Amino acid sequence: MTRPWFATLVAVPLVALSAAASAKEVATLHDAVFGDSACYLTLTDAAGAIVEATATFEVCEAALDHIGRRVSLGYGTGSILAPSCEGDPACQDTVQVDLVTGIAPAP
Repeated sequence: MTRPWFATLVAVPLVALSAAASAKEVATLHDAVFGDSACYLTLTDAAGAIVEATATFEVCEAALDHIGRRVSLGYGTGSILAPSCEGDPACQDTVQVDLVTGIAPAP
């Protein structure tokens, strides 16, 4: 049985987040993509693994200035649009997830 395309798209960032959250706070930022419910960062952690992390939209805005650079990341918990909303901004359902809540150039 094949999963619908949207199930794969929603599951990837949430599964990959645990790898990013366990990484050190300094990483190299490769990409920042605005999604329907959050921002998705592609990073290389200190061990050299490429990981994805879910971030706030504010972090995504700031991240655009740091593509290709080493950054310090701060993590916290926040609410994002629930997968059941399927990207509908009028939907009121949310889920609590670990998020990148801060980004700055690494020293």
